[in-house]
Amino acid sequence: CRGFLVVSKNLTLVGAKGDPTLLGRRDSGDETYERVMEVASGATVVMRGLTVRSIGVDRKEGISIVNRGTRRLEDSRVDGGPPTAIWNHGTLRLTRSTVTGMSGRGNAAIVNSGSATVAKSRNTDVYNSEGGGCVSNRRSMTIRNSVVSRCNGNFSGGIANGGTMTILNSEITDNQGDYEAAGIENGGRMTIIGSEVTGNVGWSKPG
Repeated sequence: CRGFLVVSKNLTLVGAKGDPTLLGRRDSGDETYERVMEVASGATVVMRGLTVRSIGVDRKEGISIVNRGTRRLEDSRVDGGPPTAIWNHGTLRLTRSTVTGMSGRGNAAIVNSGSATVAKSRNTDVYNSEGGGCVSNRRSMTIRNSVVSRCNGNFSGGIANGGTMTILNSEITDNQGDYEAAGIENGGRMTIIGSEVTGNVGWSKPG
């Protein structure tokens, strides 16, 4: 389906066989991407086996998914489009899912201003020329058994933390940051257990 969905009631979306995709299209004359979905406060949206993709002429600013309620992505993919794939203001959980291919100028691919859990998932291949790379946490976030890799940000590359973050049994590898740390930039509280942080290259700061 194509368009901008605003969801204010509980909803479950399950992909059928083939390539079920939710598309957000760039409107003519607008320099930003059309977002695909916004989840209102109080609503719970569960997505299983789907691909979310914003399409447009120029990869500049924009957000594919805005969550103000409760959002769960399971066995799904947010692929390509604007620099920010998901901006969470509520409760977010990614399980066995992939966020990849964002590019443009703006914030990180996943921006968390609420409570977020990323489990058994991948956040890879992101390029933001005027912002963060893969993950920006401003409140509370847990990354477990996941991969954050090959992200390039004008500031931080892999993860920028300004809140409370726990990283468990995960890989933060091969990221690049131009002005801040390439792998992890921590300005809050962070716990790392059983994880690999290697191969990250920063021009101004190491690791």
